[in-house]
Amino acid sequence: LTLACVAHGLAQEPSGVTSAPVVWTNLVGVEASGSTLTRNKSPGGWGGAGAISNQAIVSQDGYLEFTALEATTNRMGGLSNGDSDQNYNDIDFAIFLSNGSVSVFEAGNGRGEFGTYAVGDVFRVALENGVIKYRKNGAVFYTSLVAPSLPMVVDTSLDTPGSTIGNAVVNGVLTNAAIAPLNFSVPTGNYATAQHVAITTATAGTTIRYTTSGEDPSESDPVLAEGGTVLVDHAMTLKARAWAPGLIPSSVSQETYTL
Repeated sequence: LTLACVAHGLAQEPSGVTSAPVVWTNLVGVEASGSTLTRNKSPGGWGGAGAISNQAIVSQDGYLEFTALEATTNRMGGLSNGDSDQNYNDIDFAIFLSNGSVSVFEAGNGRGEFGTYAVGDVFRVALENGVIKYRKNGAVFYTSLVAPSLPMVVDTSLDTPGSTIGNAVVNGVLTNAAIAPLNFSVPTGNYATAQHVAITTATAGTTIRYTTSGEDPSESDPVLAEGGTVLVDHAMTLKARAWAPGLIPSSVSQETYTL
């Protein structure tokens, strides 16, 4: 998915720079504790774990900043115009921390190795007057030759179980990039009678699709009509996901019912 400023009515840069802890969305194979992301999926391997920020940078200046909490794992964190999957080659501009060494990757292309790091070092992928610069503890160690596209979300890929993107902060003129989480009117449980389950999101203009087979919803699955409900009249796992033009789809939400 590629995000477009025009879709958000952001053809001209607004004012109001803020810094905020990253709010993670589209979590796959990871868990969030505040703004720290940790891979909880085993075994390891690229493409199986990552997340993005709900916030998107829409200004010519902004950054992702995070702290190295360990020096024995492989993970990447950076900025992207959109989110297609959890692989590292989906990150437009990424810092790669690998067992104590620092590298830069851009859309899967290695730009070189830039020394070592220690626990507690702070890294920044920064958009500075429209140019991407990579910083360690405030010092620039690489300047990109690739022009970025706005808006940009924080994007990650974690290879090693237990690897982290620590204390992540996003800065800039920010807007919401992703659809808000889905809410089910009936929680997981054992029920004596059939239930009519409404599924809603705080984001306007969405299309909610659902499955009752246990499979993750796709854009070819049934649409839940506005104000409608799903009839749960037998044991099932109900899953749902929402789409909207110009926004990153919601995470898959689910509830499990027995009757």
